[in-house]
Amino acid sequence: MKQARTALSSGNFDAVHILAKKGRGDDGLALQETIEPGLTLERIAVPRVVPGLNLLLWLGRAAGRSVTARPDVVSVHHVTLLPLGALVKALTGARLVYDAHELETESASLVHRPLLKAVCKVLEAVFLRFYDQAIVVNEPIADWYRARYRRLPITAIHNYPRAGGRPAGHENCLRLLHDIPDDKVVFIYQGVISADRGLPLLLDVFTRGMVPNGVFVAMGYGDMVDDVREAASRSPHVKYQPAVPQDEIVAYTASADVGLCLVEAICLSYELSLPNKLFEYVQAGLPVLVGNPLPEMAGLVTRLGLGMTTDLDIASMTAALNRMAEADSSPMKAAAAEAATQFIWENEEPRLAQVYAGLVQGHDAKGGNAP
Repeated sequence: MKQARTALSSGNFDAVHILAKKGRGDDGLALQETIEPGLTLERIAVPRVVPGLNLLLWLGRAAGRSVTARPDVVSVHHVTLLPLGALVKALTGARLVYDAHELETESASLVHRPLLKAVCKVLEAVFLRFYDQAIVVNEPIADWYRARYRRLPITAIHNYPRAGGRPAGHENCLRLLHDIPDDKVVFIYQGVISADRGLPLLLDVFTRGMVPNGVFVAMGYGDMVDDVREAASRSPHVKYQPAVPQDEIVAYTASADVGLCLVEAICLSYELSLPNKLFEYVQAGLPVLVGNPLPEMAGLVTRLGLGMTTDLDIASMTAALNRMAEADSSPMKAAAAEAATQFIWENEEPRLAQVYAGLVQGHDAKGGNAP
Protein backbone atom coordinates (compact mmCIF):
# COMPACT_ATOMS: atom_id res chain seq x y z
CA MET A 1 0.00 0.00 0.00
CA LYS A 2 2.93 2.34 0.70
CA GLN A 3 4.24 1.70 -2.81
CA ALA A 4 0.83 2.27 -4.39
CA ARG A 5 0.38 5.57 -2.58
CA THR A 6 3.89 6.66 -3.56
CA ALA A 7 3.22 5.86 -7.21
CA LEU A 8 -0.02 7.85 -7.10
CA SER A 9 1.41 10.86 -5.27
CA SER A 10 4.46 10.99 -7.55
CA GLY A 11 2.44 12.68 -10.27
CA ASN A 12 3.38 10.03 -12.83
CA PHE A 13 -0.01 8.31 -12.82
CA ASP A 14 -3.64 9.33 -12.81
CA ALA A 15 -4.68 6.08 -11.12
CA VAL A 16 -3.25 3.00 -9.46
CA HIS A 17 -5.21 -0.24 -9.49
CA ILE A 18 -4.30 -3.22 -7.30
CA LEU A 19 -5.30 -6.73 -8.36
CA ALA A 20 -5.31 -9.41 -5.65
CA LYS A 21 -6.54 -12.96 -5.28
CA LYS A 22 -9.42 -13.37 -2.87
CA GLY A 23 -8.42 -16.12 -0.50
CA ARG A 24 -8.98 -17.71 2.87
CA GLY A 25 -9.57 -15.38 5.79
CA ASP A 26 -10.89 -12.41 3.81
CA ASP A 27 -14.55 -13.43 3.51
CA GLY A 28 -15.65 -10.21 5.17
CA LEU A 29 -13.75 -7.99 2.72
CA ALA A 30 -15.32 -6.43 -0.35
CA LEU A 31 -14.35 -7.59 -3.83
CA GLN A 32 -13.80 -3.97 -4.87
CA GLU A 33 -12.67 -1.05 -2.73
CA THR A 34 -11.75 2.56 -3.34
CA ILE A 35 -8.92 3.14 -0.86
CA GLU A 36 -8.72 6.83 -1.74
CA PRO A 37 -9.31 8.88 -4.89
CA GLY A 38 -7.30 7.29 -7.70
CA LEU A 39 -6.35 4.18 -5.70
CA THR A 40 -8.57 1.11 -6.07
CA LEU A 41 -8.30 -2.52 -5.02
CA GLU A 42 -9.98 -5.50 -6.64
CA ARG A 43 -9.98 -8.98 -5.11
CA ILE A 44 -10.58 -11.46 -7.91
CA ALA A 45 -12.53 -14.48 -6.68
CA VAL A 46 -12.04 -17.87 -8.35
CA PRO A 47 -13.57 -21.28 -7.49
CA ARG A 48 -11.63 -23.23 -4.87
CA VAL A 49 -10.72 -26.34 -6.79
CA VAL A 50 -7.29 -27.85 -7.49
CA PRO A 51 -4.61 -25.30 -6.33
CA GLY A 52 -2.90 -25.16 -9.73
CA LEU A 53 -6.22 -24.64 -11.50
CA ASN A 54 -7.10 -21.88 -9.02
CA LEU A 55 -3.98 -20.00 -10.08
CA LEU A 56 -4.66 -20.48 -13.80
CA LEU A 57 -8.21 -19.17 -13.41
CA TRP A 58 -6.95 -16.16 -11.48
CA LEU A 59 -4.21 -15.48 -14.03
CA GLY A 60 -6.76 -15.52 -16.84
CA ARG A 61 -9.06 -13.06 -15.10
CA ALA A 62 -6.19 -10.82 -14.01
CA ALA A 63 -4.88 -10.77 -17.57
CA GLY A 64 -8.32 -9.72 -18.83
CA ARG A 65 -8.58 -6.91 -16.28
CA SER A 66 -5.06 -5.71 -17.07
CA VAL A 67 -5.49 -5.67 -20.84
CA THR A 68 -8.79 -3.78 -20.48
CA ALA A 69 -7.13 -1.17 -18.26
CA ARG A 70 -4.33 -0.53 -20.80
CA PRO A 71 -1.78 0.39 -18.07
CA ASP A 72 1.44 2.28 -18.63
CA VAL A 73 3.26 0.29 -15.96
CA VAL A 74 2.56 -3.15 -14.48
CA SER A 75 4.19 -4.17 -11.19
CA VAL A 76 4.33 -7.93 -10.54
CA HIS A 77 4.88 -9.03 -6.94
CA HIS A 78 5.61 -12.76 -7.10
CA VAL A 79 7.80 -15.03 -9.21
CA THR A 80 4.83 -17.17 -10.32
CA LEU A 81 3.21 -14.08 -11.87
CA LEU A 82 6.13 -13.27 -14.18
CA PRO A 83 4.42 -14.86 -17.23
CA LEU A 84 1.32 -12.73 -16.56
CA GLY A 85 3.37 -9.54 -16.73
CA ALA A 86 5.04 -10.63 -19.95
CA LEU A 87 1.65 -11.39 -21.52
CA VAL A 88 0.21 -8.01 -20.52
CA LYS A 89 3.27 -6.26 -21.93
CA ALA A 90 2.91 -8.11 -25.23
CA LEU A 91 -0.77 -7.11 -25.49
CA THR A 92 -0.58 -3.51 -24.21
CA GLY A 93 3.02 -2.31 -24.49
CA ALA A 94 3.16 -1.61 -20.74
CA ARG A 95 6.48 -1.24 -18.94
CA LEU A 96 7.14 -4.10 -16.51
CA VAL A 97 8.41 -4.08 -12.91
CA TYR A 98 9.33 -7.24 -10.98
CA ASP A 99 8.90 -6.29 -7.32
CA ALA A 100 10.45 -9.19 -5.38
CA HIS A 101 9.42 -9.17 -1.72
CA GLU A 102 12.33 -11.47 -0.84
CA LEU A 103 14.88 -13.63 -2.63
CA GLU A 104 11.96 -15.32 -4.37
CA THR A 105 13.61 -18.48 -5.71
CA GLU A 106 15.47 -19.13 -2.44
CA SER A 107 12.56 -18.61 -0.06
CA ALA A 108 11.49 -20.71 2.92
CA SER A 109 8.33 -21.84 1.12
CA LEU A 110 10.50 -23.68 -1.43
CA VAL A 111 12.93 -25.42 0.96
CA HIS A 112 11.01 -28.71 0.94
CA ARG A 113 9.51 -28.33 -2.55
CA PRO A 114 12.38 -28.96 -4.96
CA LEU A 115 10.17 -29.33 -8.04
CA LEU A 116 8.38 -26.02 -7.44
CA LYS A 117 11.74 -24.37 -6.71
CA ALA A 118 13.07 -25.59 -10.06
CA VAL A 119 9.95 -24.26 -11.82
CA CYS A 120 10.35 -20.85 -10.14
CA LYS A 121 14.00 -20.63 -11.21
CA VAL A 122 13.00 -21.40 -14.81
CA LEU A 123 10.25 -18.77 -14.69
CA GLU A 124 12.74 -16.12 -13.54
CA ALA A 125 15.37 -17.12 -16.08
CA VAL A 126 12.91 -17.15 -19.00
CA PHE A 127 10.63 -14.20 -18.27
CA LEU A 128 12.86 -11.60 -16.61
CA ARG A 129 14.27 -10.77 -20.05
CA PHE A 130 10.92 -9.10 -20.80
CA TYR A 131 11.06 -6.87 -17.71
CA ASP A 132 12.20 -3.24 -17.63
CA GLN A 133 13.01 -2.94 -13.92
CA ALA A 134 13.42 -5.06 -10.79
CA ILE A 135 12.86 -3.78 -7.26
CA VAL A 136 14.21 -5.76 -4.30
CA VAL A 137 14.22 -5.20 -0.55
CA ASN A 138 17.90 -4.67 0.23
CA GLU A 139 21.37 -4.40 -1.33
CA PRO A 140 22.59 -7.97 -0.61
CA ILE A 141 19.58 -9.36 -2.48
CA ALA A 142 20.10 -6.76 -5.22
CA ASP A 143 23.69 -7.98 -5.61
CA TRP A 144 22.46 -11.58 -5.90
CA TYR A 145 20.11 -10.60 -8.75
CA ARG A 146 22.70 -8.39 -10.44
CA ALA A 147 25.14 -11.29 -10.63
CA ARG A 148 22.57 -13.37 -12.51
CA TYR A 149 20.63 -10.82 -14.57
CA ARG A 150 23.27 -8.32 -15.67
CA ARG A 151 21.13 -6.47 -18.21
CA LEU A 152 18.17 -5.91 -15.85
CA PRO A 153 18.09 -2.57 -13.97
CA ILE A 154 17.80 -3.45 -10.28
CA THR A 155 17.04 -1.04 -7.43
CA ALA A 156 16.91 -1.82 -3.70
CA ILE A 157 13.99 -0.12 -1.94
CA HIS A 158 13.76 -0.98 1.76
CA ASN A 159 10.29 -1.57 3.17
CA TYR A 160 10.74 0.77 6.12
CA PRO A 161 7.72 1.98 8.13
CA ARG A 162 6.51 5.53 7.83
CA ALA A 163 7.74 7.98 10.45
CA GLY A 164 5.57 8.91 13.41
CA GLY A 165 3.81 5.58 13.83
CA ARG A 166 3.33 5.92 17.60
CA PRO A 167 0.09 7.83 18.28
CA ALA A 168 -0.59 8.95 21.85
CA GLY A 169 -2.79 6.74 24.01
CA HIS A 170 -1.23 3.39 23.14
CA GLU A 171 1.69 3.51 25.58
CA ASN A 172 0.48 0.59 27.72
CA CYS A 173 -2.00 -1.10 25.41
CA LEU A 174 -0.46 -4.58 25.54
CA ARG A 175 -0.20 -4.50 29.34
CA LEU A 176 -3.81 -3.32 29.63
CA LEU A 177 -5.20 -5.77 27.06
CA HIS A 178 -3.45 -8.77 28.59
CA ASP A 179 -3.27 -7.74 32.26
CA ILE A 180 0.54 -7.79 32.35
CA PRO A 181 2.03 -6.44 35.63
CA ASP A 182 4.18 -3.32 35.38
CA ASP A 183 7.21 -5.11 36.85
CA LYS A 184 7.36 -7.64 33.98
CA VAL A 185 9.46 -7.16 30.83
CA VAL A 186 7.27 -7.55 27.73
CA PHE A 187 8.94 -9.37 24.81
CA ILE A 188 7.06 -9.07 21.53
CA TYR A 189 7.18 -11.07 18.32
CA GLN A 190 5.06 -9.69 15.48
CA GLY A 191 4.42 -11.15 12.05
CA VAL A 192 3.70 -14.59 10.67
CA ILE A 193 3.40 -17.05 13.54
CA SER A 194 5.15 -20.11 12.15
CA ALA A 195 7.76 -22.65 13.23
CA ASP A 196 10.67 -21.20 11.24
CA ARG A 197 10.43 -17.87 13.10
CA GLY A 198 11.72 -19.28 16.41
CA LEU A 199 8.24 -19.70 17.91
CA PRO A 200 8.62 -23.31 19.18
CA LEU A 201 11.73 -22.42 21.17
CA LEU A 202 10.18 -19.21 22.51
CA LEU A 203 7.05 -21.02 23.66
CA ASP A 204 9.16 -23.69 25.32
CA VAL A 205 11.31 -21.16 27.18
CA PHE A 206 8.45 -18.97 28.38
CA THR A 207 5.90 -21.68 29.29
CA ARG A 208 8.57 -23.31 31.48
CA GLY A 209 9.11 -20.00 33.29
CA MET A 210 12.76 -19.84 32.26
CA VAL A 211 12.55 -16.02 31.98
CA PRO A 212 10.97 -15.27 35.37
CA ASN A 213 10.70 -11.51 34.80
CA GLY A 214 9.43 -11.80 31.23
CA VAL A 215 6.13 -12.12 29.38
CA PHE A 216 6.11 -13.17 25.72
CA VAL A 217 3.47 -11.65 23.41
CA ALA A 218 3.02 -13.15 19.93
CA MET A 219 1.13 -10.74 17.67
CA GLY A 220 -0.01 -11.77 14.20
CA TYR A 221 -1.43 -14.77 12.37
CA GLY A 222 -0.17 -18.07 11.02
CA ASP A 223 -0.28 -21.83 11.39
CA MET A 224 1.00 -21.78 14.99
CA VAL A 225 -1.69 -19.50 16.44
CA ASP A 226 -3.42 -22.44 18.14
CA ASP A 227 -0.10 -23.46 19.72
CA VAL A 228 0.35 -19.94 21.09
CA ARG A 229 -3.21 -19.86 22.44
CA GLU A 230 -2.70 -23.24 24.11
CA ALA A 231 0.59 -22.10 25.67
CA ALA A 232 -1.11 -18.92 26.91
CA SER A 233 -3.81 -21.03 28.58
CA ARG A 234 -1.10 -22.86 30.54
CA SER A 235 1.30 -20.06 31.42
CA PRO A 236 1.01 -16.44 32.55
CA HIS A 237 4.30 -15.83 30.70
CA VAL A 238 2.68 -16.21 27.22
CA LYS A 239 0.02 -14.02 25.59
CA TYR A 240 -1.54 -14.01 22.14
CA GLN A 241 -2.45 -10.73 20.42
CA PRO A 242 -4.38 -11.07 17.13
CA ALA A 243 -3.07 -9.15 14.13
CA VAL A 244 -3.83 -5.43 14.09
CA PRO A 245 -4.25 -3.00 11.14
CA GLN A 246 -1.01 -2.05 9.41
CA ASP A 247 -1.09 1.56 10.58
CA GLU A 248 -1.45 0.45 14.23
CA ILE A 249 1.43 -2.06 14.35
CA VAL A 250 4.10 0.33 15.60
CA ALA A 251 1.75 1.74 18.25
CA TYR A 252 1.11 -1.73 19.68
CA THR A 253 4.77 -2.68 19.41
CA ALA A 254 5.88 0.45 21.25
CA SER A 255 3.99 -0.71 24.34
CA ALA A 256 6.37 -3.68 24.67
CA ASP A 257 9.93 -3.58 26.02
CA VAL A 258 11.97 -5.84 23.68
CA GLY A 259 11.43 -6.85 20.04
CA LEU A 260 12.25 -10.42 18.96
CA CYS A 261 13.43 -11.40 15.49
CA LEU A 262 14.62 -15.01 15.78
CA VAL A 263 14.24 -16.24 12.21
CA GLU A 264 15.99 -19.54 11.53
CA ALA A 265 18.51 -19.47 8.68
CA ILE A 266 16.78 -22.25 6.73
CA CYS A 267 17.20 -20.58 3.35
CA LEU A 268 19.33 -17.98 1.59
CA SER A 269 16.44 -15.50 1.53
CA TYR A 270 16.32 -15.51 5.33
CA GLU A 271 20.11 -15.26 5.63
CA LEU A 272 20.11 -12.08 3.52
CA SER A 273 16.91 -10.65 4.95
CA LEU A 274 16.28 -7.36 6.71
CA PRO A 275 12.62 -7.98 7.62
CA ASN A 276 9.93 -5.37 8.11
CA LYS A 277 9.51 -6.25 11.77
CA LEU A 278 13.11 -5.30 12.58
CA PHE A 279 12.54 -1.74 11.38
CA GLU A 280 9.11 -1.59 13.04
CA TYR A 281 10.82 -2.45 16.33
CA VAL A 282 13.33 0.33 15.68
CA GLN A 283 10.55 2.80 14.85
CA ALA A 284 8.82 1.77 18.08
CA GLY A 285 12.03 2.53 20.01
CA LEU A 286 12.60 -1.03 21.23
CA PRO A 287 15.87 -2.86 21.86
CA VAL A 288 15.94 -6.01 19.74
CA LEU A 289 17.16 -9.58 20.08
CA VAL A 290 18.02 -11.28 16.78
CA GLY A 291 19.23 -14.76 15.90
CA ASN A 292 22.49 -16.08 14.50
CA PRO A 293 23.57 -16.87 11.82
CA LEU A 294 21.71 -14.05 10.08
CA PRO A 295 24.62 -11.92 8.84
CA GLU A 296 22.69 -8.91 7.54
CA MET A 297 20.30 -8.55 10.45
CA ALA A 298 22.76 -9.45 13.20
CA GLY A 299 25.41 -7.25 11.61
CA LEU A 300 23.11 -4.22 11.54
CA VAL A 301 22.00 -4.69 15.15
CA THR A 302 25.57 -5.13 16.39
CA ARG A 303 27.01 -2.27 14.33
CA LEU A 304 24.40 0.25 15.49
CA GLY A 305 24.08 -0.99 19.08
CA LEU A 306 20.36 -1.75 18.67
CA GLY A 307 20.34 -4.85 20.84
CA MET A 308 21.84 -8.32 21.19
CA THR A 309 22.21 -11.52 19.17
CA THR A 310 21.78 -15.15 20.18
CA ASP A 311 22.28 -18.64 18.82
CA LEU A 312 19.00 -20.48 18.33
CA ASP A 313 19.24 -23.25 20.90
CA ILE A 314 17.32 -23.32 24.16
CA ALA A 315 20.28 -22.63 26.45
CA SER A 316 21.63 -19.71 24.40
CA MET A 317 18.19 -18.20 23.86
CA THR A 318 17.25 -18.48 27.55
CA ALA A 319 20.47 -16.77 28.58
CA ALA A 320 20.01 -14.00 26.00
CA LEU A 321 16.39 -13.34 26.98
CA ASN A 322 17.37 -13.03 30.63
CA ARG A 323 20.24 -10.69 29.72
CA MET A 324 17.80 -8.50 27.81
CA ALA A 325 15.37 -8.55 30.74
CA GLU A 326 18.04 -7.48 33.22
CA ALA A 327 20.16 -5.10 31.08
CA ASP A 328 20.11 -1.33 31.19
CA SER A 329 18.18 -0.76 27.97
CA SER A 330 18.73 3.00 27.75
CA PRO A 331 21.77 2.83 25.37
CA MET A 332 19.89 0.47 23.04
CA LYS A 333 16.80 2.67 23.13
CA ALA A 334 18.93 5.73 22.35
CA ALA A 335 20.45 3.88 19.38
CA ALA A 336 16.96 2.90 18.19
CA ALA A 337 15.77 6.50 18.45
CA GLU A 338 18.68 7.66 16.30
CA ALA A 339 18.19 4.86 13.75
CA ALA A 340 14.46 5.57 13.60
CA THR A 341 15.16 8.84 11.80
CA GLN A 342 17.06 6.96 9.09
CA PHE A 343 15.01 3.80 8.56
CA ILE A 344 11.76 5.40 7.41
CA TRP A 345 9.70 5.15 4.23
CA GLU A 346 10.00 8.89 3.65
CA ASN A 347 13.70 8.32 2.83
CA GLU A 348 12.93 5.52 0.35
CA GLU A 349 9.88 7.13 -1.27
CA PRO A 350 11.76 9.60 -3.54
CA ARG A 351 13.87 6.78 -4.96
CA LEU A 352 10.79 4.70 -5.79
CA ALA A 353 9.10 7.71 -7.39
CA GLN A 354 12.23 8.26 -9.49
CA VAL A 355 12.12 4.64 -10.69
CA TYR A 356 8.51 5.03 -11.80
CA ALA A 357 9.23 8.40 -13.44
CA GLY A 358 11.94 6.78 -15.55
CA LEU A 359 9.59 3.99 -16.59
CA VAL A 360 6.82 6.39 -17.60
CA GLN A 361 9.20 8.60 -19.56
CA GLY A 362 10.57 5.57 -21.38
CA HIS A 363 7.05 4.42 -22.15
CA ASP A 364 6.03 7.84 -23.51
CA ALA A 365 9.16 7.98 -25.65
CA LYS A 366 8.01 4.78 -27.31
CA GLY A 367 4.58 6.19 -28.01
CA GLY A 368 2.74 4.63 -25.09
CA ASN A 369 -0.58 5.59 -23.56
CA ALA A 370 -1.00 8.70 -21.45
CA PRO A 371 -0.48 7.95 -17.71
